[in-house]
Amino acid sequence: MMEQNQREIDLLRDNPGQFIVSYQPLIQIIVRVFVRSRQIRDCDHDEVISYINEKLLLKIERIRSQYNGVSMMRTYMSTVIRNLCLEKIRESHSGLVEEPSQFLEYAAYSPANQLNDIVIRQELQRLTKVMISFGSDRQRLEFCLKVMYRIPVTKEEFCSIAEGLNTNKLSFLWNSFNLKSIVEERDQYLRLTTLFTLIDGNKKSRDSIRKWIHHRLHQVISLMNGNPKRADYNEETVQLLFERYFTEDYQLTVLMNENRGYQNAKK
Repeated sequence: MMEQNQREIDLLRDNPGQFIVSYQPLIQIIVRVFVRSRQIRDCDHDEVISYINEKLLLKIERIRSQYNGVSMMRTYMSTVIRNLCLEKIRESHSGLVEEPSQFLEYAAYSPANQLNDIVIRQELQRLTKVMISFGSDRQRLEFCLKVMYRIPVTKEEFCSIAEGLNTNKLSFLWNSFNLKSIVEERDQYLRLTTLFTLIDGNKKSRDSIRKWIHHRLHQVISLMNGNPKRADYNEETVQLLFERYFTEDYQLTVLMNENRGYQNAKK
């Protein structure tokens, strides 16, 4: 995550055009949140995105000077994009949104809170329901996605997936997943192939693992988009959601909610 944040900082400094291009998936997510809450009309979706991109180009020097590195760049930009949406709504005189200026000033100092409000509170709750629908495949899919997105897996997660393997095999495989260096995509799939061949007791190919992951991922995208279609998710936007989904704070919230549901069911 920190490496990605540094790459975005470097892009902001050296190639602001590409920096804005890299934020198109996040812009899509945030605008769709406003559309679903009926603060922006669905027919104005593309116009609002164009407006945001134009404003970002004009504000790029200000963004450079104001970003202080205290929060993650993606968190900071979420607030910038949200405020541009609100600005566009006010300009349209729709009367659907009335937010006092002091709230917007507060938002500039609380980007994490705004990100929770925009993405985690709505989008991740939907993603959690989608993942629950995968039943027994959920744990394996989540493990594979973390590996594919280069999100560190814990030893506890690894041992849960590899339950039943002998100690020597566990130790050998864990060392391959516990690498600190960036691993190329083909090596990510090779590690998963070795792991699941041992777990399932039958030979698997790297291509079969890749196809299984992408098949499940496309199912996630389809479910998130809905039928009839009400969103525009793709592999990039879903990856952004999963990066938040796998954060420790969000997983703790999910665990607490699951425990609360279990306790209520017992009563």
